[in-house]
Amino acid sequence: MARRIVVSVGVACVVLAFCVVAGAEKKAKAPTQVTGKITAVDAAAKAITIKGRRAEVKVSVAEKTRITKLVPAKAADIAEKQMVHVMGKVAKDKKSVEARLITILPEGEKPRGKGISAEGALGTVTKAGESLTLKTVDDEEITVTLTKEPKPTLVAKPAEGAFADLKEGVNVRAETAAAEGGGVRATRVTILLPGMSGGKAKGKAKAE
Repeated sequence: MARRIVVSVGVACVVLAFCVVAGAEKKAKAPTQVTGKITAVDAAAKAITIKGRRAEVKVSVAEKTRITKLVPAKAADIAEKQMVHVMGKVAKDKKSVEARLITILPEGEKPRGKGISAEGALGTVTKAGESLTLKTVDDEEITVTLTKEPKPTLVAKPAEGAFADLKEGVNVRAETAAAEGGGVRATRVTILLPGMSGGKAKGKAKAE
């Protein structure tokens, strides 16, 4: 009887230890990116609340958090070795894309997404000019065509931002991680152009 109790206690301890470890691993995982509209700003706590597609997330913004904002740019601002996100119509053979919006990603930002999708392409510029050549994150090559008529291709580039730029109603993309003591902290916040949500143009963004 005593032996059975000892065995039962031992099994319970093993299960408890496994649950604690699993819980710690689960807790260590935080959303890696949150995109949406700022619904609240807590200047005292240095935090913002972002309403994404599924839920609202409160994110702390520290002094070390890199804040950048996207501003209108020109096609001439696109250079080789830059990481860009292209939104537009992809050809059936996936060899070219007619760009509606080209976003030059902030230096150091980790690209997230497929190299070529139904909505566009993500990769590094290997040739710049009237048309672009990209080497995608999936190591494929695609040609990007810029349009002038009837709607010119919009181009956005990053510029230095500040906490004061984080206001209610502004669309942002935040790279996040687990904060000490719980919660979510931002390692980088990118302020999107007006009319953009998650990198997509909705007709309000203007070309320079």
